[in-house]
Amino acid sequence: MKSKFFALGAVLLMCMTAFVGVYTVSDSSDAGASTYGSSANPLSSVNYTLAFDGADAGSVWYVRTGSYVTFHAFEDGGGLDEFGSYIRNVSPSNAGLDSDGCGRLVKPGTVTLNCTWWNGANGSNFTLTVIGVGDEYFPHTLHYNANGGSGSCSDTVVWSPSSGNVNVTAGSGYGFTKQGYYVQSWNTAANGSGTSYAVGAGVPVSKNGSVTLYAQWAVDDRNGTASNPLTSLNKDVTWQDRNSTFYVEVGSYVDLKGWGEEPEGVTWHSGTGLGLTSYISGGFEYDAYGLHGTINQTGTLQTTWWELEDPEGNYSSSFTLTIIAVKTTVTHTVHFDGNGNTGGTMADTVVTDRTNGNIDISLPSCGFVRTGYGFAGWKVGNTVYQPGENVSVGADATVTAVAQWSENTLTVSANNLSAVSGLSYSNQIGATASNGGSLSYAVKSCTGGTATVNTNGKVTYSAPSVSSTVQYTVTVTVTASYPDGSSLSRDVSFTVTVDPVLSFTNAATSGTLSVKGA
Repeated sequence: MKSKFFALGAVLLMCMTAFVGVYTVSDSSDAGASTYGSSANPLSSVNYTLAFDGADAGSVWYVRTGSYVTFHAFEDGGGLDEFGSYIRNVSPSNAGLDSDGCGRLVKPGTVTLNCTWWNGANGSNFTLTVIGVGDEYFPHTLHYNANGGSGSCSDTVVWSPSSGNVNVTAGSGYGFTKQGYYVQSWNTAANGSGTSYAVGAGVPVSKNGSVTLYAQWAVDDRNGTASNPLTSLNKDVTWQDRNSTFYVEVGSYVDLKGWGEEPEGVTWHSGTGLGLTSYISGGFEYDAYGLHGTINQTGTLQTTWWELEDPEGNYSSSFTLTIIAVKTTVTHTVHFDGNGNTGGTMADTVVTDRTNGNIDISLPSCGFVRTGYGFAGWKVGNTVYQPGENVSVGADATVTAVAQWSENTLTVSANNLSAVSGLSYSNQIGATASNGGSLSYAVKSCTGGTATVNTNGKVTYSAPSVSSTVQYTVTVTVTASYPDGSSLSRDVSFTVTVDPVLSFTNAATSGTLSVKGA
């Protein structure tokens, strides 16, 4: 029992709907002729291996025009001369299928596959039939000119039933080389005076038409150098990259993608290290492998890449990519020490560059807190710096800035006051708080008369009526609140000496006279 496979896969064709599905037909020598698809529901692809004894003679495939068809000869280990079946020729020859029955079916109608089977002693000729259903497909072709480069680049051909222009994707220049240069773009004129197209851009091409694109070369500095390496490497690997060397900075992310699409399908084959590992890069016609990761050390890594020859994953020739991981950047670091802090954290300040000497780094505000203290500066070595000032830091060096603290303090004072009975007076409280403390005031007590204090520490005292000199005491509480959340309070008192008002009658003037201190 042999199996022959016939697949309905996703085939993307211009102006054509893709059909998805897979059928497996089990065949034996007595299976007889079969019909696959129908005129109402034609197949979107064919991948079929002939029966070993011609048992499928007379089989018919209804295929949507524009679809890819593959027929495989069947042979025993001894070769077709001993045992097997094969296609001798195809008629007509202009329907898109080659003499082996493979290719894109571009014309509607009947295509006959003339076949032969042989078992070493007996055999005969037989036919298979492919019937194209749908509109005729026409080529829209991009031809490439190396324009000073060397090598060859296959035409890009899109088959479409459209009678107008079709956008054909400009290729990468696969096959062209020029030492020290790469294909940066394309132009319809060799000197660049025509219409310019980026690699991967759509180029309008008419039915049965051909447009020639000329390579526009640019100096290839994309791979980095030992003194100026790449800080990231993210690309689809094509044959244009063969035998390339990439210089990459340690700590950089690399993603080299293999991609399984004809005609330039490429897959990673071997060579991991420097922090790079393989992965499947899917989403293509068939699976390919990529290489990715973060470079974690200096060194050299050689990776082998293979061209994918067909959807079965067969390989043709290979090429090598070399990754050289170098470290050209240096770090300049300031570390912060809280020096007894009770709260807060601070991350190091790190500047990365290619300066091998010292650089100036501006010191930040303090993010630490120490209860009962205020920040007084950063001490580096024997020098205290304030936030915003610069400290010099060498290449790949670390300096430590140690927080300096000043204890919170509060000083208060007040002058004594002399007053006259029944009058009002003011007295300013003296108060100073260190480390940015904010002040508030409150009258704590007053032994005679009345006293109030405003937000600025000014006391208003109203003296009572007295018949003789009396001393009273006013006490004010001063509170300082500090940025660290702590506070200090101090009481300050002053004495008020209140004298009475003396009155007498003067017969001559009939008046009164107030005398203080009588």
